[in-house]
Amino acid sequence: MSTRTRAWLAASIAVLLVAGVVAWRVVRDEPGDVPAVAGGGGHHGPGPVELPAFDVRSVRAGAWSAPGTWSTGKVPAAADVVHVEHAVTLDTKTARARQLWLNAPLRFAGGKDTRLTMHGSLVVDRDGLLEMRQADPGRTAVLAFDVADEQAMKGGFQFELADTGLWVLSGGRAEIHGAPVRETWATLLPGAGALGA
Repeated sequence: MSTRTRAWLAASIAVLLVAGVVAWRVVRDEPGDVPAVAGGGGHHGPGPVELPAFDVRSVRAGAWSAPGTWSTGKVPAAADVVHVEHAVTLDTKTARARQLWLNAPLRFAGGKDTRLTMHGSLVVDRDGLLEMRQADPGRTAVLAFDVADEQAMKGGFQFELADTGLWVLSGGRAEIHGAPVRETWATLLPGAGALGA
């Protein structure tokens, strides 16, 4: 199985994790992958990747919940397009972003419950690392995608800026360790009618 296929499959697995059962690692480029484009964006597939306009950038290594980690002096919000350029530790259950682009490590803190809710794509680009591991089986690390249209969650081998989901591009790594979700639930907003009604 190629690294590209493994990266796409990694984006498809359930990401509510508890300690110690599943490990996933994407660690190397395929021959012929295109090098990083200006501005830090690497990718797979033909042609350059268009980088988004970032609302918030990391300015130093630190905790997600620390305002001093961010260019705005505020913790990123659900509507923000965020660029992680320094090592950041996700240390809270309330982290949110519309889109998140990693060119440096984002590590979920161990020993406490953590959650990152995405309202668009999480892109692990060249030199980026998404690391989710939880040594304590009583704790959880959650990566959730809260999107209005499930049809926007697409896979494939060519990244598009409008896509939604978890993308591990050439030169990026995702290390996700834990147990997969055994059950999931959906909440109906409108009432559901009987089948065949």
